[in-house]
Amino acid sequence: MYPKAEIFAFEPVSSVYEQLSFRAAEHGFHALKKAVGDFDGRTVINLTQSPECHSLLGFKEGNPCAQWTQVVDKEEVEVCTLDRWCHESGIAHHRVDLLKLDIQGAELKALRGARKILETAKLVYLEVSFVEIYKDCPLFEEINTFLRECGYRRQAVYPSDQPHNWGDALYVKA
Repeated sequence: MYPKAEIFAFEPVSSVYEQLSFRAAEHGFHALKKAVGDFDGRTVINLTQSPECHSLLGFKEGNPCAQWTQVVDKEEVEVCTLDRWCHESGIAHHRVDLLKLDIQGAELKALRGARKILETAKLVYLEVSFVEIYKDCPLFEEINTFLRECGYRRQAVYPSDQPHNWGDALYVKA
């Protein structure tokens, strides 16, 4: 639909990054082996029973997704703020139109590391939690408040296959 769009996809986990980089080559987008967050450096990510649940955060015991979130290993990964990454990559913050985040409870950390991007990005689409799946993860209302304070209005909330636990939300710059 937007043939001139440049897409940058971040994935910190080695095994998942291999798959992503293969798809990136096939479909013409950029794969980066990094996590995004609110600091630049290195950290440890929890590798889980289900690859869709790997997270920088720990997991709340007895969470409703426990069958998928059981930690089976850990991996040290590089983490960056999106603002700094854009600056170092020569990408003007105002060129970012859409920020899409699905990072297993660390979405607010990534948003805090993207404050300059949030000054001008047109859309933010992200996963939100309605119950604590990850230890100390922000719930929907905290993310909603943060984005409102950054000048966004919620356009929609899309239910997941577990709509009482998590979903996706779309925000538009007001």
